[in-house]
Amino acid sequence: MDQRQGAYGLENTLFSILERSGGSNVDQNNLLVLMSLLNLMGIVNILGQNKPGKPETKTEPQGK
Repeated sequence: MDQRQGAYGLENTLFSILERSGGSNVDQNNLLVLMSLLNLMGIVNILGQNKPGKPETKTEPQGK
């Protein structure tokens, strides 16, 4: 999955949640929890991305 596609997926999910909650009687606390979880997913996606120019650190097994 492309890194930009993940961001668009989160945006589409946010808009979907907001559209569905606009016309109905959705509990505001539940809506806030859903939006907070979506925000957390975005933060995890950003932290999980490999930064260009920064090599990954590989760990050696400690048992030897």
